[in-house]
Amino acid sequence: MNRGRALLGLMVGLAGALLISGATLSSAEEEQDMTAPTAPIFIRICKPNPPTYNRFGAIVNRPTLTVEFVDNRPVAATEIVFGLVARGALVARSKDVGTFSPGVVIKHTYGISGQVFPLGTSFPRCAVLRAKFSDGIVWKNPHPPQP
Repeated sequence: MNRGRALLGLMVGLAGALLISGATLSSAEEEQDMTAPTAPIFIRICKPNPPTYNRFGAIVNRPTLTVEFVDNRPVAATEIVFGLVARGALVARSKDVGTFSPGVVIKHTYGISGQVFPLGTSFPRCAVLRAKFSDGIVWKNPHPPQP
């Protein structure tokens, strides 16, 4: 009889633990979905291009940032602000204005300051800081990189 009660107590305890952990997992998943929305602009390529110089030290090509991106919303983006991130810090920002049709791969090159070079890393990345769309919606990065 004691054995039966012990087994029953163990089963009730396990069921309670499963319910509690399941509820915690569901809450964490819902919270994560609400606090980490996906950027509506997908960045395919982020390539910072340092300035190049001739043999006399004169600048031949100014520093640029090449970004290839796709608008994932069903409406056209009209303004996008990109950030260049190196070593975890925002080091440059570029703004593009136009009509960027949904689902179309767009590749643009923007001028940036030569002061960001050398980057100090082989793994820079780009982040969408802000995007405005033709339907009036403005998306802001909920966790923008800081300078």
